[in-house]
Amino acid sequence: MVPTGRPMADEIERAHKRLVAALAASLALADRGGPDFAGYLAAALQDLARRHGSAERLVESRPGSWEASHVRAMGAIEADWGF
Repeated sequence: MVPTGRPMADEIERAHKRLVAALAASLALADRGGPDFAGYLAAALQDLARRHGSAERLVESRPGSWEASHVRAMGAIEADWGF
């Protein structure tokens, strides 16, 4: 069941901690000769964008921010390219 309504601060904090832990695990893999971290991160953002329709979905809450421009670029999928 997916929670509804505005997220509470503790829910946001738990999600943030899980995300940082996942990113740290990915960085540790890169340190051991695994996938390049930047490429791995971009691939994850592309997969997320694909699951949700486009990279614009990833930035819809703050589309004009400097962060959004980077996420948009890293999450761009073929559907975003106008093909």
